[in-house]
Amino acid sequence: RQIAAFQPAHMSLLDNSEYLLYSIGLELGEAHAELSRTLVLGDVRDRVRLDQVMTGEAPELVFHAAALKHVPMVEANPVEGVLTNVIGTRNAADACRKAGVAAMVLISTDKAVNPTSVMGATKRLAESYCQALDIAGRRDGRFGTRFVTVRFGNVLGSTGSVVPLFHRQLAAGGPLTVTDPEMTRYFMTVREAVELVLQASALGVDAPSAEAGKIYVLDMGEPVRIMDLARQMIRLAGLRPDKDIEIVVTGPRPGEKLREELFHEAEPLIETGHPGLRLAAPRTVNLELLGRNLDELAELTKIPRRSLERLEAGSFDGTSDGFVRGFVRVVADVEGVAVGMTICYDLRFPYLYRDLAGFDCQRLCHRAGQCGDGHHGGDHRLRRLLGKSRYPDTCGRGTRAQN
Repeated sequence: RQIAAFQPAHMSLLDNSEYLLYSIGLELGEAHAELSRTLVLGDVRDRVRLDQVMTGEAPELVFHAAALKHVPMVEANPVEGVLTNVIGTRNAADACRKAGVAAMVLISTDKAVNPTSVMGATKRLAESYCQALDIAGRRDGRFGTRFVTVRFGNVLGSTGSVVPLFHRQLAAGGPLTVTDPEMTRYFMTVREAVELVLQASALGVDAPSAEAGKIYVLDMGEPVRIMDLARQMIRLAGLRPDKDIEIVVTGPRPGEKLREELFHEAEPLIETGHPGLRLAAPRTVNLELLGRNLDELAELTKIPRRSLERLEAGSFDGTSDGFVRGFVRVVADVEGVAVGMTICYDLRFPYLYRDLAGFDCQRLCHRAGQCGDGHHGGDHRLRRLLGKSRYPDTCGRGTRAQN
């Protein structure tokens, strides 16, 4: 809607939902009748279709917002999350390169920082791929497409937002459900988020090569306690919390954090000159290595739902341990073994901890001290995780896991 107000020469909208595509097309026709536009049915998972669309439409600027974003939903359907958020992003990025698109803007999330969920991990892998492409393109000039990543928190009123949920619960007479009294989230209105995304896009496209691969992070202000938000919405409805409307604490769901983060500890902040935008210096990943990992991940998604491997107790129906093992290893390779182990626990596959404890000991144990093989190492988060009695005492090489 905001892009249409800038009167672009042409706008192409691609969605896999016929109804949503029809609805936004109808709205644009009423508000901007003069706007040249194309409505395209397609799916980011379909590489051939994306190549056809990018070549046929020949856009200069692509905004890639397609993703599965609901944390509990992606937890229950990890293969689908990988197919859309990781493979779909790679398909879109590769199609942009082939078609000579000037820039692709990836819409990311604060859940990609130190991810504890499948959704967050898939979005971090998507970030990593776009970062790696942008850095490689600026370094050797092979790729003409610029890749800009924009990261922010929750958008009020968006699909899956807690605010529409509270409205429905209020209309039904309560109760309002809050997962934890101390849970906080960053919030921003749709208009604010879109304006800053467009500003970040303009800055990113013209950024010097020294800023290749860096992530634009929106200034979300101070985090808001969800409990306070619930109470405020009850009061705004003219009612009294805990008297007219009850608030029920349900407990965090799988993959949820109590507090979200906008920056990783290894991402130094850089000012942009715009008060609402900051730059995060990326943790870079080798493009060739990442490409091999994503190839492996794409193959793993082809594992049939009724796997020939016996599913271990506690796994989700239809998700084989073969897929989870491969997915966790890719996450560990890109983000570190501690994050991989968190995802492992999150997906209820604790028996895979032993795999990770021995996962490429020499490469992953690199920060401080030495393990039993003489390798320098010991990620402090990994030591905290493995130091507990429920985790294995040794890695696959017989090395003490605390190292």
